[in-house]
Amino acid sequence: MAEDPPETTFERVNVDGTRVMLLEATRAGVHRFIYVSSLGADRGVSDYHRSKVAAEALVRLFSREWVIVRLGAVYGPGDEHLSVMLRMVRTLPVVPSVGGGDQRLQPVWHEDVAKALALSVDRPNIAGRVLEVAGTEVVTQRALIERMQSLTGRRVPTVPVPEFLAAIGLRAMNLSGIGAPIAEGQLDMLREENVIADGVPNALVSDLGVDPTPLAEGLPRFLDEQEIQLPDDGVGALHQKTFAVDVRPSTYDAAKLFEYVRDHLLDLMPASWIRIRSNRIPLIYMKERH
Repeated sequence: MAEDPPETTFERVNVDGTRVMLLEATRAGVHRFIYVSSLGADRGVSDYHRSKVAAEALVRLFSREWVIVRLGAVYGPGDEHLSVMLRMVRTLPVVPSVGGGDQRLQPVWHEDVAKALALSVDRPNIAGRVLEVAGTEVVTQRALIERMQSLTGRRVPTVPVPEFLAAIGLRAMNLSGIGAPIAEGQLDMLREENVIADGVPNALVSDLGVDPTPLAEGLPRFLDEQEIQLPDDGVGALHQKTFAVDVRPSTYDAAKLFEYVRDHLLDLMPASWIRIRSNRIPLIYMKERH
């Protein structure tokens, strides 16, 4: 769910990649094409969800049978969501949560997803349909953190981070070369939530007959199977960076200058050396010192 432009973008992977797969499936005479989409894609406005909807439109044009499977938050060892959350609970002195942590999701155990996709290959009466597949429990980000803390026996404070500050922080970490624990696209998806809409059946149960693994069973298994990085393993070389701002001259006092930097942080973040001109701040140099 992370982009690395220009080579890797949601458009190139989800839309162009699906188009190529459909052409190859047609050429190979594939009887049924199964497309894995994302729960809430039809309601979301993030770039990721828009690319999934565009890909779904292509799948519907497939000349033979097709099935679209919209998955909830798939969790298991190495996933891109709950694994990150678990790593923060296990290692950080405080655990940040976006906003109040009230964003809802409907996690589904990875082995249940594997069963669902295998059954979708030849299950009758599902061709030409969109199947929404998720676990049975809707939880919030905050509730998941609390359950992980209880299971690990590690109680650390949870610090709410306003959404706009979380977005700025992710951008700053990526620009500085540190690398963010989640992608900006994932932050957008958190805002849009990841649950089955009211009145829509959970196809994992209703159409595929899979008994979902409850969180009370899946989370302990997840914690047991998720690899723990010990301190001796390290995280790579450490580099200290110091950034200095030289403002000359400026009509701003210290308070106004702070407000300007706060409101234009993304514009001022340096890769190595940035020179910025402004009508109100005539000249700002930001230099990275090694």
